Amino acid sequence: MFLGTLYSVSRWGRLSHESSTRIKAFTCSTHGGYTGLLRRGIVPQFQRFRSFAMIVERISPEEAHRRKQCGECDLHLDVRTPEEYQEVHAPDSVLVPYMLKQGDKMVPNPNFLSEVEKLTGGNLERKLIVNCASGRRSAMAAEELSKKGYKVIADMEGGIQQYLQKPHLPVNRPKSQ
Repeated sequence: MFLGTLYSVSRWGRLSHESSTRIKAFTCSTHGGYTGLLRRGIVPQFQRFRSFAMIVERISPEEAHRRKQCGECDLHLDVRTPEEYQEVHAPDSVLVPYMLKQGDKMVPNPNFLSEVEKLTGGNLERKLIVNCASGRRSAMAAEELSKKGYKVIADMEGGIQQYLQKPHLPVNRPKSQ
């Protein structure tokens, strides 16, 4: 990953840290940032086309809830299956399954990216929070969204399982429960 490269090139110049509220982007100030590093041949060829601005941030369930309450999140994606979502989900989360059940196995949802694109209106700057049951599918979904070009992605660590362990956080359940 590019960040490892930047840390390893710190002997060529001071490594400055610029952080927005959600993305930590690193630039080498004495070499003109990423473009300067490319011009000088410091970044290896295979990493030249990777963007370091698309970092998936891991956040706690409490931080996810706080961001939604404060308006620091445009869209909260729940990437579990429809059956899992119906059992319990975080308020204001939108179901966009990353994997679908087909018999006894799970298969990738071929429409995942197009469904997210419809929800975001194609705006790659939208601030996203992604969660699943335990964190595995959301990590894969967040990586895929990052590859698509979404710039501000937060993956809720531990998924809904960890979210449910926090009794002070609100949940939506079917009315029969």
